[in-house]
Amino acid sequence: MEKRYAPDGQPVVGEGDACPYWQPGEAPAITATRECWFCKWADFRENLETHKSESICRNPANRKKESEAV
Repeated sequence: MEKRYAPDGQPVVGEGDACPYWQPGEAPAITATRECWFCKWADFRENLETHKSESICRNPANRKKESEAV
């Protein structure tokens, strides 16, 4: 599956995605689960009632490199 990017160059991620920059979020989580859902760089909730299946990774290190631009 091809990576998708938001207009600002940050990757679109799914709940089960993970990367080397993973860091646990503020909510209690199973720290052994290194998935984007539990990472502080992605937000899968707009509010307490809304759960999204995709989010944007806001880690600056994951931003699309100029060499990856199409």
